[in-house]
Amino acid sequence: SESKKSIAAKFYQGAKMILLYSSKDEAELAYHTELLEISERLSNFIYKPTLTQGKVAGDSDSEIYNTGRIDQEKIEQVLNMFDQSNGSPVPDCYICGPPSMTDDMVALLKARSIPNKNILIEKWW
Repeated sequence: SESKKSIAAKFYQGAKMILLYSSKDEAELAYHTELLEISERLSNFIYKPTLTQGKVAGDSDSEIYNTGRIDQEKIEQVLNMFDQSNGSPVPDCYICGPPSMTDDMVALLKARSIPNKNILIEKWW
């Protein structure tokens, strides 16, 4: 869609992108290794995987994971990474997942005054 192309164009122009990605466990994180590599190469891409049920092995990578579901606190942490005080643009928020989760995330974003035009949604199943 045109909105997704707009997000990609902004990213390539240097806009910050934060991927808050939730999965049951590490094995279900699609493209996990590739996303880690991209986040190491590109300073404007931040990858924040979240495991809802899985445990992380005691290796040095364990600090990259959040645990539990993506909730208001995690959304607040991410939105606070965008400095709105200096006139920076409102972040675009792309949400993909089951309808109940996407509906909850939209409500959280609207409570933070993110306009509809900055919220893109894909619902599945």
